[in-house]
Amino acid sequence: MKRFALLLCISLAAHMSVAQNINKIFKEGILLHGPDVQPVSKATSGTGSRLVSYAYLVNDAVSYVYSDSFHLQYSGTRGGDFIHIPIKYDTALGMHYNTATSLWVNQVQYTQNFDANNNLTDQTQKVWYAVTSIWVNYMHNVYTYDAAGNMLTNISQLWNTPLAAWDNDNKNSYTYDANNNQITNTYQAWNTVNAVWDNSQKTTNVFNAANKITVSIFQLWNTAMATWDNSVRHTYTYDANNNKLTDLNESWNGSTNMWDKYSQKLYTYGPSNELLTQVNQDWNGSTWDNVKKYNYSNFSGINPMLEIDQNWNSNTSSWDNFERYQNTYNAYGQYLDRYQDSWNVGGFWQPVSGDFAYRFHYEEYSTDVKNVSAIGGSANVYPVPASDKLNIDITWDEPQAFTINLFDIQGRISRSWQMPSSKTFHHAIPVAELPAGTYFLRIDGTQGHIVKQLLIFAR
Repeated sequence: MKRFALLLCISLAAHMSVAQNINKIFKEGILLHGPDVQPVSKATSGTGSRLVSYAYLVNDAVSYVYSDSFHLQYSGTRGGDFIHIPIKYDTALGMHYNTATSLWVNQVQYTQNFDANNNLTDQTQKVWYAVTSIWVNYMHNVYTYDAAGNMLTNISQLWNTPLAAWDNDNKNSYTYDANNNQITNTYQAWNTVNAVWDNSQKTTNVFNAANKITVSIFQLWNTAMATWDNSVRHTYTYDANNNKLTDLNESWNGSTNMWDKYSQKLYTYGPSNELLTQVNQDWNGSTWDNVKKYNYSNFSGINPMLEIDQNWNSNTSSWDNFERYQNTYNAYGQYLDRYQDSWNVGGFWQPVSGDFAYRFHYEEYSTDVKNVSAIGGSANVYPVPASDKLNIDITWDEPQAFTINLFDIQGRISRSWQMPSSKTFHHAIPVAELPAGTYFLRIDGTQGHIVKQLLIFAR
């Protein structure tokens, strides 16, 4: 057992750098790393688009080669993408590409569960232990919510291998105002000696009448004084369209008990409220010094297809090109590709070693399974849209025999099954060979019936 635990620790240390990289990219959605403004996605009534996989590529000085990938599976009407965090998948698999063997290797796995309101209730992260080819528990998060669906707590736990149990690690607690704006976020660390949560840091937000954050204060816990000490303050301003114009970052001066300027971000927008520029500046004690500038153009709607990042050259008092990002989007305004390359002082853009790229894949799905009618029971039908198999979970008020019929939009029976008497039932229907379109699932029992409308897409 001790030898296994030691090997496990060595294996985890070897893999976690990659797994943590995947985890950060996946959980935080760090794509538009420059601006604080994310792209805007679109959806038609009853239809959405959700992320099913993405690949992260890194340039090796010759070409962009695979590095990491993620693959997601959903059920029901849940979805998500890097614009909508958290992504409400059931399972997600992260893999790393081994360039020596040209094979994808397991790295990290996520499993999520949801309540009846589709709120994420818990998430388990496992890492791949290559020695025995098994998934090993690593991290577990448990979430609670209020009646309005606002997250109240997020408890993060780490796996204790010798005890085969989850140990508390840290906790975030949130409070909200009457408009469901997050007022406070308190971070606490687990005290293993006293088995209590110790205060660590806290963020307090102030909102305006438009529910936009105007002030955000970050504080650290002073154990000796049992008080919160100021650390960082952000002050935001907005234009008449509620676009963020400025973000002033100040640090607390304990000697003067005043806020000292530290840095700021300035934003400009186009006529359609599309972000055009973001300028980052540092305070030098008397004036603001330019540091970095992000330029956005060639828009698809209000989403930029071109981003050019520049650094301030104090010798020439001008902006020097640094990095370029080229984006493409689907009809839903979601990323399809994002390629980064670098500026050559010779006056052109070229990929260099370490530049990266993303490629994304999505599936369309119905955002609701229409309950046409139901008497004497209920049914859950998933995934929708279906392309391979359609799962049906049935619960009758009373045990009964029943027939399942799948009709196309013209009312023709495409599939039919006779089922013996039961109160609960699960069945997976193969639908891969059916034409894409709208279908009705009618379940007729001796004491009730259920009708569902759904979509089937061609593979």
